Amino acid sequence: MDLNIVIELVILIVVIIQFIVIIILLAKNRQGSQEDVLQKLIEYDAQLDKNKSGIESSLRDEFGRNRGELSLSLKTVSEQLSTTITNFTGLVDNKIKSILDSSATSSKLNRDELNKTILTFEEK
Repeated sequence: MDLNIVIELVILIVVIIQFIVIIILLAKNRQGSQEDVLQKLIEYDAQLDKNKSGIESSLRDEFGRNRGELSLSLKTVSEQLSTTITNFTGLVDNKIKSILDSSATSSKLNRDELNKTILTFEEK
């Protein structure tokens, strides 16, 4: 019987040692897995920083181009508005002169008519 107990103890010790080895291997595997995840996160962070820099420079370039286009567009609109106002002012001046000339002519004709009427009235 002692031999059976010894064999059972040896088997029990071997099983316990295998269990300990499995636990150690799992722990190392998890640690390696965590290190892999950490490494992937570091790589992802570096990629994000690189993309961020690229996006920022693209946005700066785009904003710069948009500012230039807006400035050119505003200059063009300003010039067109100035030309339109100048033309409008010229038209208004011409119309006012035309009205004044017409008024002066009508006034002279009315005076002449009035003088003729007065002369005719005085002759009668």
